[in-house]
Amino acid sequence: MLLFFFFRVVQGAGGPEGRPARPTLSHLHDRQGEPAAVVSSAGPGTEKEPMTLRPLLLVGGLALGYLAGASPASATSVAPRPLQALVAEAEEIVVAKVLAVEMVDGAGRPVTDVKALTGPGLDNQIHLVLQVNEVLRPEKGGLPGTLRVPLWTMWHDSLGAARDRETGREWIFLLKRDGHQPVYPVDFQWPLQERGRIQALMASP
Repeated sequence: MLLFFFFRVVQGAGGPEGRPARPTLSHLHDRQGEPAAVVSSAGPGTEKEPMTLRPLLLVGGLALGYLAGASPASATSVAPRPLQALVAEAEEIVVAKVLAVEMVDGAGRPVTDVKALTGPGLDNQIHLVLQVNEVLRPEKGGLPGTLRVPLWTMWHDSLGAARDRETGREWIFLLKRDGHQPVYPVDFQWPLQERGRIQALMASP
């Protein structure tokens, strides 16, 4: 629970290039960019620590201390892959809006508790319910108007956090044909302004 609270603190910054931030320990290692600087209002020459920074430092320090003894299964991290490779492997590429975020347990039964978690050792899985606005691949279309995209079960996430992060947002989704799964656990959602780059990669040999 301590780790999950720490993820909620840091995830609001969003992912690289506008993509959604996944609530995972990989954020401690492969986030792009430098941490935002915090300037004290006490004036030059003072050593007073900004009050707004103390809670984050405390929670971050505790979480990092936990990680020092964490097992590999709890330290969920996924190596990034280039967009070119993801586009080449995607069998379905759609422009879609997230209508709803749902969760099921290991038996496929709906889970409605917003505090319910996913992650290593848990059977819960989060699904994004998409309204397909445009099909870029396959060229002949043929996809249903609504898709259910199952997310990777190893993410440290909760139903409530996923709903807050995803509901109502529109993305370009890179998916597999089998069950409309993400082409890769990360970077399968891209902002609409990346459409030109994605279509150029689709047309390349």
